[in-house]
Amino acid sequence: MKKKQILTLVSILAFGALLMKGRALLKARQEAIENTPPPPARTMDVALIHTQKGTMRAAYDFNAQLVASRSIALSTRLSGYITDVNATEGQHVRTGDTLIRIDDRDIRSDIALLEKTLKVQKEEVAYAQRVYRSNIDVYKAGGLSKEKLEASRLAYLLKQSQLKATYEKLAKAKHQLAYSFIEAPFDGVIESVRAHRGDLAAPGRVLMTMRDAAQKVRFFFPPEQHAAIRPGLEVFYNDQKLGTIRTVYPSAQNGLSVAEVVLDKALPLPTGSDLPVTVYGPEQKGCIVPSNAVLYRKNGTYVIAYDAARKRFVSRKVNVRVSTPEKSLLEECFAMPLAHGSEALLSRLESYENVNVREISDAK
Repeated sequence: MKKKQILTLVSILAFGALLMKGRALLKARQEAIENTPPPPARTMDVALIHTQKGTMRAAYDFNAQLVASRSIALSTRLSGYITDVNATEGQHVRTGDTLIRIDDRDIRSDIALLEKTLKVQKEEVAYAQRVYRSNIDVYKAGGLSKEKLEASRLAYLLKQSQLKATYEKLAKAKHQLAYSFIEAPFDGVIESVRAHRGDLAAPGRVLMTMRDAAQKVRFFFPPEQHAAIRPGLEVFYNDQKLGTIRTVYPSAQNGLSVAEVVLDKALPLPTGSDLPVTVYGPEQKGCIVPSNAVLYRKNGTYVIAYDAARKRFVSRKVNVRVSTPEKSLLEECFAMPLAHGSEALLSRLESYENVNVREISDAK
């Protein structure tokens, strides 16, 4: 029994001694850690820039087409054989020039007959009028019945009605005669001739097409850009101002919106030519940074700023007003320099602590 108590006491004393020694070692370790100098700051080669205030314009590139300011398809409402074609493709014509004539002999014959009929009917109306007026005087004197007076009045009205109908037929025939020849409606160029002498012209059949010498440019763009593309914006071609947007049509063609450009001057290109154009938006103010300083994340757009006091990188949310492949215009300006580089680099800079940087340059 005494031997067991002695062993227990020895175990307790040994455990106490070990505990005290462990505490002493732990305290010594803590003191060593506290006295250990901090690790030196990491030095990195990171391109930094200071934002600069400035202005930028959004630029949109499109494929456009040079078209005639006005173009028209010429046809007639008259059926008949074509007797003359007085224009060829590519020919310049002036307003009022006769381009096509259609056989009008039948119409002219009808007009001549109606004019003769008109002459006779005028005489008949005059005679019926004299008879009616004479019968009024006889009726008042009691020498004519009321029935005969009424009959003369109706005969006079009938002759007037026949005369009026002939006038209307004559006017219609002369109107048809106007369709027997086609004149140029404006100064321009004949684009295509689709009829020849001896062909049968029919109502609605296109006989010739023409355009004026003036030019305009038309381009198509996605409907989601409809708010950005509006009348008054400047359009450039080969780095030179081409003109301004005059109209943005309310209706789409093949799912694309259509804009029309009025030219500052004519282009030395044939109608129908394709040309690349750039549309510039209005100037906007802000701070300019390289586009590779902007980091796009799912929850927004950011820049990575370097906080020299804390020796670390911090993200700042921004609003981009204008962006090109080279530069971006931010709504916000920053006193701290911003990092720029690859997206992979910008994404991991915030994870570094105690960082010194070497390179700082201004945004151009």
